[in-house]
Amino acid sequence: MMNEFNEYMKEIEDNVGLSADNAFVYWFLMYNYDDEKLADKAITGISGDKGIDAIWIDYERETVNILQAKFRKQWGGTTETRSDVFNPLHITEIFSNEEAKKEFFKNLDSKITRDLNAAIKLVKEQHYKINLYYITTGKISGPHRKEVTRDAERSGVSYDIYDHKQLKLVWENWQEGMQPAPGEYKLPIETGQRGDDPIIYKVDAQRNIETWIVT
Repeated sequence: MMNEFNEYMKEIEDNVGLSADNAFVYWFLMYNYDDEKLADKAITGISGDKGIDAIWIDYERETVNILQAKFRKQWGGTTETRSDVFNPLHITEIFSNEEAKKEFFKNLDSKITRDLNAAIKLVKEQHYKINLYYITTGKISGPHRKEVTRDAERSGVSYDIYDHKQLKLVWENWQEGMQPAPGEYKLPIETGQRGDDPIIYKVDAQRNIETWIVT
């Protein structure tokens, strides 16, 4: 099964014109958002990105998203270091510590600098939440996962970690054409009453369709 995954990554490399690592990030973003423009814009695509392989702002969900990825050809063959797993969390210091920000921005790519400045402004002024992702086809030890998740919670940061086990499930869902569950959305509805019982009731006169939502 993982041979099929590696072959699919090669297809993305060839068709989209990305490196193997960036093809891996592109696939993960497409799985979550199904949006080519978002995936193209989010991927940093450069060396020396200081652990930021993708950054994007979700204005609808009011979140700033930062992703680090490790694409290992041998699934589960490499155990990620504690330093790598904690790196995304350490990056979030730039949102509250000016000295940490200055140090991090040294020799950083101008596009990432611009995106981070926009993200920092939204977090500070509009209280956007920070979402972190660490995805790897390698392994992440239980103690490292538990420790970094605990520290992220204490910092008020969401941190989603996928190693080879979780990504196998994601790949299976992808093959079956499934998408992850959508986030929270507000849907406009009209309430009405039919008979004696209050229900949600809507009539589409143009298409002659009636809709009810009842308990």
